[in-house]
This record gives sequence, C-alpha cells and structure tokens, in this order.
Amino acid sequence: MRFFRACVIFCFLGVSLSAQELLITLDDALERGVEQSLSLKQNQIDLDTAARSAGNLWAQVFPSISISGGIDYRNSLSAARSQDPLSYTAAADISLELTNSLVFSMRNISLAYQTQLLSYDQAVRALELTITKTFFGLLARQSRLDILEEDRRLAEAQNEKQETAFRNGLVSELVTLRSRLAAEEARFALSQARAQFNADLGKFLALLGYGQRPEARLEGELAVQELHPDGEELIRDYLRKRPDIIMQRQRIASLENAKSLSAVNSRGPVISLGARWNGGYGDTWNNFPGDFSDAISGSLSVRIPLDPWLPGSRGDQTIRIAEGELEKARLELEDMERNGMAEIRSYADSINNSWESIEIARLRSEIAVRTYELSEEGYRSGTVEFLDLQNTRQDMVNARQQLLDAELSYQNLVLDLAALINVKWTQLQNP
Repeated sequence: MRFFRACVIFCFLGVSLSAQELLITLDDALERGVEQSLSLKQNQIDLDTAARSAGNLWAQVFPSISISGGIDYRNSLSAARSQDPLSYTAAADISLELTNSLVFSMRNISLAYQTQLLSYDQAVRALELTITKTFFGLLARQSRLDILEEDRRLAEAQNEKQETAFRNGLVSELVTLRSRLAAEEARFALSQARAQFNADLGKFLALLGYGQRPEARLEGELAVQELHPDGEELIRDYLRKRPDIIMQRQRIASLENAKSLSAVNSRGPVISLGARWNGGYGDTWNNFPGDFSDAISGSLSVRIPLDPWLPGSRGDQTIRIAEGELEKARLELEDMERNGMAEIRSYADSINNSWESIEIARLRSEIAVRTYELSEEGYRSGTVEFLDLQNTRQDMVNARQQLLDAELSYQNLVLDLAALINVKWTQLQNP
C-alpha cells in the first residue's frame, strides 16, 4: 500500500513538473539563440579556418621537402652478364621558391582573417536583432491576448446579465441575441489570436533551438522610453565604426594588396633555390649491401619576365584590371557612407517624431477605458443603449491594441537605429 502511494505521488509530481511553463527572458533568448544557431556554427568553422591560416604564416615560406626510394632492374639481353641487374636507390629533395609576392600573400591571409572575424560578428548582431524584434513582437501579442481575454470576459459577463434580464422580462430578445453574438465574436477573436500566437511562438522556439516544443511563456515587458537621438552626433561618433563600412575598407586594403601582388607576380623576379641528395647501393643481389655511393647537388635560378612590362600585354592588362576594381571599391565606400548618413538621419528623425504618436495613443486608450466605464454605469441606470455599450467596449479594445502597435513600432525603430550604428539598443536609452 505504501509503495502504491509512493508511485502515485511520484507520478503526480512528474506531471506537475512537465506541465510547468518555461519562462524565457530576452537575455535567455539571445544567449540560447546564438549558442544553438547552426548558421553561426558554420561561420565559426570558416573563422577557425581563417584563424589557423593567419596563425601559421610561416607555412608560406616553408620549403618543399620530399624523400624517395626505389629498386632498379637493368639487364642486357645481348651482352654477357657482368653484375647483378638489381640496385637500390634513395633520394631527398628540398626546394624553395622565393618571390616578392610572399609578403603580399601573407598580408592577404591576415586581411582574410580580419574580414571573416567581422563577418562573424555581423552575423551574430543580425541574429540578435532578429531575436530581439521577434521577442518584443511576441510580447506585444501576448499582451494583446490578455486584452482579448479581458474583452471576452466582459462580453460573457454582460451576456449573462442580459439573459437573466430577458428571463425576467426586462429586455427584449433582440438585445439578448446581440449580447450573445458579441460574446461569441469576442471568443472567436481570442481563439484566432491565440492560435496565430502559438504558431509564431513555436517558430520562435525553433529559432532558439528547441527541438521538442516546450510549454513556454515570454517574461518581460514592452516598456518604451522617450529618446531624442541626434542624427549628426551619431554619424560623427559611429558611422566609421559600422561593420559594413569597416569591411569595405578592408576590402579596399585587400584590393590594394591584390594589385601589388598582381604587379609583383607579373613583373617581379622569381628566385628558385633547390638542393638534392642521392644515395644508393649497386651490385647488391650477390654481394649485399654492396658499395654505397651518394651525391649532393644544388641549384639557384633567377627568372625575370619581360612581356608584362609591355603596354597592352596580358600581364599589363591584369594589373590594369586590378586598378579598376580598386577604384570601384573606393567609389562603393563613398556611396555606402552617403547612404549610411541618410539612414541614420532618417531613423533619428522618425524616433524623434514618433513619440507624439505614442502619447496620443496612450491618451486615446485612457479615454476609451473611461468611456466604457461611464457607458456601463449609464447602461445600468438606463441612460445608455446596449448597442452603444458594445461600441464603447470595442473602441476600448481597439484603442489598447493600437497603443501596443505604436509602442512596438517605436521599439523597432530604436532597434533598427542601434543596428545601423552597431551598438546595443540599450545604449541609446537616456540615463
């Protein structure tokens, strides 16, 4: 009997724990999203590869080393046999090619690593922006569900009062039917909103890496703060620090390096150094190991191409193409800076001008709530028609939802501006 009770208690506790909601804060979502992102893991592999190359630049000047060995068979078919036809040989080769392009090749590897590092950081920031926007959007919709739940409760409570009044002969059947219809419409609106919210919440949890969807609820609030960003000040302090601007400058540096590399490869001298050692045993079949003999040889050569110095040659055209790509990249940087300044000014102005919309939405929501309260009192005293009461209740719901939309839109503007200047959105908040 005691064992049975223990099993029942254990099962009850297990059901209770499994039914417990998973509370997710914004910090939790950001941490898990970055940790579980498969695309970021792929970018991390590329970053590790680039870091490995940048950390082993010595490999660019390391000589080529090889060893070889073999057995030779030689036998004359016409002459009398004078020695064993089998012989053994071994050799070791070391070769090194020195060019003026080695320095530029090493710099290219270092620039590629820096670019990959910025690319990874940009991917992290982009993912964090997506997670943050989605989190606040779901928070707003979670609050909207609370509004619709309250609306359903008010509509059902009003419907119960109307049915009671109808049974007592105090109101007509038409009023009762309208009340029932309003209650069903409120319930339907809540059901639709909840289904869509659950679907979007499931997508968000999948983005965070939850394979099996848990029962989750977002913990936090959409509390916007009035900001007054100065577009010109933000441009002066942050434009040159934007990752896309920095990456374009690094691209220009890479193209400058590529231009120099192309010129050196086409026109520069090539110095080749080589060394070889050979050793082996001959006449080994009958008198192993026989007589050992070895030799060492070395070489030094210098090659200077002449045709790339001729205007219009293939080598000269390669250099001119590299110069053209470099000039295009510089023009692209200037265009990016112009567009960046325009975007920062635009978002700063939008934030400065959007706060008035929130204040109007808040005032409208307060008025709508108070209007409904007065309408309910008037309906109970017989001075307000039921249809007017329903209209004021719907106006209250709409006003509260519009306030949520205005606050979410404002928050998204702040997030976009922070992404434009590559800072945390909390840094834009006033102290």
